[in-house]
Amino acid sequence: RGDLVDVECDDGEVFPVRRALLRPCVSLTSVAQAGKGRFVEHVSACSVPLDCCTFDRVLLYLQRGDRDFKFDPLLAPELLRAAERLGVSGLADQCRKVLGSFKDRVRKDPIRLAEVRRRNANGAKTIPRSETLLVLDFMVLDVSRWLSEHPGGDRIIPEQALDCDCTVMFELYHVSRQSFLYLKEFYIGELALEDRSNLPLPPASSAPDLRASDAFIAELRRHTPWRLKPEDLLHPTHRSF
Repeated sequence: RGDLVDVECDDGEVFPVRRALLRPCVSLTSVAQAGKGRFVEHVSACSVPLDCCTFDRVLLYLQRGDRDFKFDPLLAPELLRAAERLGVSGLADQCRKVLGSFKDRVRKDPIRLAEVRRRNANGAKTIPRSETLLVLDFMVLDVSRWLSEHPGGDRIIPEQALDCDCTVMFELYHVSRQSFLYLKEFYIGELALEDRSNLPLPPASSAPDLRASDAFIAELRRHTPWRLKPEDLLHPTHRSF
């Protein structure tokens, strides 16, 4: 077992891991290089500040490398934090590519409903579907990259939730408030004020109650403090001649 290290996660699970596999983890250098150079002390165990499921995914990345490692985009924030804690730069870079830069991705100009409809219509022309935008409490979310990973399948959103206010559907089908944590990764901006009164409700067959409850909307807004405020939006100016 000289080449193995027992890595304990913060939930108590222990993984026997080959030292060589841990070499990309900068924060575990003293463990991976134990007995070599200045790391003369032989270390047979260590701990990591991760739960076992997250560490298991990190191990999959270390085994497969950049090319062959695939993961649910919803896990990107969690994996990025893990990569930063362990100092795995390749995994961190891969997660950042999936997430994109929030500042670069989010538009400060209000997004018109006509644009949402146009981009959704264009997305329907490709197989698999490409662009898919949702409007949730007037937030515009680009879920294109995640559609194939949706637990309810890749058809329910295009069939029931496009080009309308899908807030009530989010309330009905996403009981876990953990879903709020992922909204920031899809957020691209705010629906234009002048289009909000024209935003249709979802079909009655999809959401019999039609409107989300006030309590749900209040909770949703508590979990989305990062969204643009009205004063952050850049409105086009018109010159008079």
